[in-house]
Amino acid sequence: MNITTTTYNSNLFYVRPDISLNRDSNDYFCPDDITEITVAPFLYVRMDKAGKAVQSKFASRYYSSVGYGINLTAKSLIDAEHPESFLMANSLDNSTFVSQLYKTGLFPLEILKQSTIKINGNATNVGGAEFAEPQDQMERVLEMFNRKIESVSRLTSFKTGDYIAIETAPHQPVQIGDTIEFGELKFRIK
Repeated sequence: MNITTTTYNSNLFYVRPDISLNRDSNDYFCPDDITEITVAPFLYVRMDKAGKAVQSKFASRYYSSVGYGINLTAKSLIDAEHPESFLMANSLDNSTFVSQLYKTGLFPLEILKQSTIKINGNATNVGGAEFAEPQDQMERVLEMFNRKIESVSRLTSFKTGDYIAIETAPHQPVQIGDTIEFGELKFRIK
C-alpha cells in the first residue's frame, strides 16, 4: 500500500511508504539525527480498485471514501545536492497520521472550514482559503481529487487500498515537545 501525495499548490507528487502510517495517532518519536520537522495537513481518498491512466471524468468510480490527516517531514534531512534525500525525509516510520475514512457524503465539512492545526493548543493558520465558501465544498473537493487522480495516474498506477493524498496547506515548522491537533487527530512529538 502506498500513499501518493501531491504537494500543496502543485502537480508534483511523491510516494510515502505504508511504514510511514501512524493509524492510531500514537505519539511520534523523533529520531535523534533530526533537528527540523514540519507538518502539513492533507485530504485523502482510499482507492477501491486498481487503475492506470484514469481520466478525471471517471476517477470517482475508483474511490468512495474521504479522510484527512497530517504529514510530518524531516526537513533537516533534505539536501539540495541530493534530491533523493526528499524521499528519505518523507519516509520515516509513523510520520503519516490519518483519520477514519468517511463516505463522500458523510465527510465532516467543518474540517475544511477550520483550516487550522493546533500546535500546543494555539491555532495556526495553514491556509485552506479554497474551502472558505460553504457552497458546494464537497463537490469541489471531489473534483480536486478527480483531477489529481488523472494527473498522477498518467505517470504511475495505483492499487486497491492505496491512498491518494493532497496537501491542503504549506508545511509549518514544529519542535520536539509540541502537541499537534487536527480534527480528531492528536499526538505529541517526542
